[in-house]
Amino acid sequence: MTAAVTLRTATVADLPTLRAWLPLGAALDLPVTDTDDELWLVAARSHDDAPQACLRLRRAIGLVQPRHWYHVGCVV
Repeated sequence: MTAAVTLRTATVADLPTLRAWLPLGAALDLPVTDTDDELWLVAARSHDDAPQACLRLRRAIGLVQPRHWYHVGCVV
């Protein structure tokens, strides 16, 4: 039996778990709402809301460094 997974916005309560997954030198804080072009989403188990994966999405692609490819409107 596999656990159902939900996708939600990352919260401050998720930071201890998420920080352990980040590589050295990565940003360690959640993006500031409405001022950053980045969004953190968490895939969490439905029954206990425990994070299983994190997606860091950047909305503004091609502005800092032009890219020749795109995937679903996000930098990949």
